Amino acid sequence: MIGQVEFYEKAGFQNILSERCYEYLVEKETIGVQIQKPMGMLLRFLRMCLANGEPLDHASKSAVECWNEKDINETPRNHYYRATEIRRFMQYLGKAGIDAYVDRDIRRVQSSFVPYIFSHSEIVRLFAAADGLPYTPISPQRVYVMSLLFRMLYGCGLRISEALNLVMADVDLDQGILYIRNSKFGKERLVPMSESLTFRCFQYVSNVGKHRKDEAAFFQTPCGGHYASGTILYAWRQTLYCAGISYGGKGKGPRVHDLRHTFAVHCLQKWVEAGEDLNAKLPYLSAYMGHAGLYSTQQYLRLTAEAFPHIVSAMEHNFDVFPGRQVEL
Repeated sequence: MIGQVEFYEKAGFQNILSERCYEYLVEKETIGVQIQKPMGMLLRFLRMCLANGEPLDHASKSAVECWNEKDINETPRNHYYRATEIRRFMQYLGKAGIDAYVDRDIRRVQSSFVPYIFSHSEIVRLFAAADGLPYTPISPQRVYVMSLLFRMLYGCGLRISEALNLVMADVDLDQGILYIRNSKFGKERLVPMSESLTFRCFQYVSNVGKHRKDEAAFFQTPCGGHYASGTILYAWRQTLYCAGISYGGKGKGPRVHDLRHTFAVHCLQKWVEAGEDLNAKLPYLSAYMGHAGLYSTQQYLRLTAEAFPHIVSAMEHNFDVFPGRQVEL
């Protein structure tokens, strides 16, 4: 977070609006939210207010409506993100007792992207390929990292950022539990692992992480830091190739994030075939995956029905509504 004075200089003024904006960002950062993008949006909003001669002691309707106008070259997704970020700030101002206009008519962007759901046989091939990835003498632990990382993403339904942010103290091998901190939506949670995954973590630590400090990265690079997403993507493409799974290119998948989607769908498939009550089970899956609400988890019902059509009738009997498409899970 930049200093308070520097923030006011970037905004172009110091007033009630800019002061509350800074406090809003500090509050978000305190709970572990990445604030680079929100800060950029809010600075642009403050500068727009200054340039347009808007009042600087509150957020007027005209300021919000001007901000929410879609730029001609702007994608619907970016426009939605920009509008919702300001709406969150307006809601924060309202709670602080400041007059602020909240636009409640922002249309959610529907994504045409369809996640790739791996079959059970593809998962087996994927892990076998990860176990045999080539590695250089400079980075002999790479095979351990990628082999375990991909298994953890699928076995625990983690986001890639959650796995890469793990430190040694976050992995409890005695209890078989991961401590997920600084996650999306600021949701910290405990994630139990299977016995087989816990054992693999134990093997990994014994081979490459025996003498690391608690604050050291669990998936550590040869230089001692956290892996960059580009390195993971390169290994992911190698793994898909070795597993004989076609890669459609950037933005087309299969993506690393699709391991998380596949975890949820395979979990629901298992419950349906076991005759479990999905109405009772979905809240547990939602909490396990760190979703903001139950609606995000319900999106996997449709994906499960599409991946395993033979269980559709059982799902319709087991659950009332199949929701439509959603942006991100």
